[in-house]
Amino acid sequence: MFDKILVGLDGSQNSAPALETAVGLAQRCQAQLVLFHAIDVHPARAHLEHLVEEAARVVYQRAGQEIAEKILGAAEQRAREAGLDRVERVAEEGSAARTIVDYAKRNGVDLVVIGTRGLMGLHGLAMGSVAQQVTATAHCPVMVVR
Repeated sequence: MFDKILVGLDGSQNSAPALETAVGLAQRCQAQLVLFHAIDVHPARAHLEHLVEEAARVVYQRAGQEIAEKILGAAEQRAREAGLDRVERVAEEGSAARTIVDYAKRNGVDLVVIGTRGLMGLHGLAMGSVAQQVTATAHCPVMVVR
């Protein structure tokens, strides 16, 4: 049914059920599992991008990569423990919803699995949740997990 499943991970407790669901689906469908993390280098998100100096951007990129490695490493370990052998780790820079949707379209993802709430904070309340944005713009089915 699904050949390539992407799960969006942000390190929050709310992304853990999405990972478990995606792992289970990948097992049942014998699908490739893409563990995806978006690195947002903007300390106060994109609406203040012009205020972030290049030196600060480099620091945020480095920190974002380190965080992504921890999140994706733990998720990969869980997927491998479940017996999955087709697991890919992807970290891309940008807003979570946009990078998930763009990657999924470019790479032939059949299903996106995402948690209902993540680490967006007040910006997420103002701009709408990542799950809502992905559901509204993805080219493929999106499963939102509570």
